Amino acid sequence: MVKLDKQTWRVTRVVASPKAPGAVTIEYGIYWDDPGPFGTQLDSNHAFLNFAMVLLYVPERRGEDVRVRFADVPEGWNIAVALKNGDTSATFRAGNYDLLADAPVEIGKFEYARFTVGKARIRVVVHGTEWDRGALRTAVEKIVAYETGLMREVPFEEFTFIYHFGVGGGGGMEHSNSTAISSSANASAAGVSAHEFFHLWNVKRIRPRTLEPVDYTRENWTRALWFAEGVTSTYGSYTMLRSGLW
Repeated sequence: MVKLDKQTWRVTRVVASPKAPGAVTIEYGIYWDDPGPFGTQLDSNHAFLNFAMVLLYVPERRGEDVRVRFADVPEGWNIAVALKNGDTSATFRAGNYDLLADAPVEIGKFEYARFTVGKARIRVVVHGTEWDRGALRTAVEKIVAYETGLMREVPFEEFTFIYHFGVGGGGGMEHSNSTAISSSANASAAGVSAHEFFHLWNVKRIRPRTLEPVDYTRENWTRALWFAEGVTSTYGSYTMLRSGLW
């Protein structure tokens, strides 16, 4: 391989394999110790992956079907990701690289629950300690019920809330069919959840034109942040108030 710049490589020599003709195997090391919903972390307790940070892609083949397989997962650890299952329990597939990069992964001995709110199928995955299970489920149910009722649709097959309690910095990151949230306690997690779940519509499906197409090689500048984040914050607050959580 030849390195063209800080994030681009050209494959110049391929050793043919009779088992996988045309396949290219690339091995590389990467820093995996950035806790929170925006980074990627691997330690003795769990693994959390932001695929956009760790996976390479071929620019002209970005729109093709992709498959990811996790190897050497420790015994007793489970995998949670908002992607369709592949041919094994550790294999998942997406319609293109963008859909793959939009699906964070939690791997570990997490706690989880599945339930339905109206027509919305919800999965809650929790890594960490010091959290109130009943209060968290009640908050999620009220948030989902109010916002899907307000928007009059459920634009997903199943939505996954990934929570990190007591680890990393606070905040959340929106994704098309999931969200990753880091918080110190249930009370603050509810407000972040209301905000991130509303991003399901505002930003993930109602998008500023200046954010399209997504460019993974640089910052994506926009003057529409007042709408993308401001309106979302406003409706997150409406949700907290009108659902009775405030």
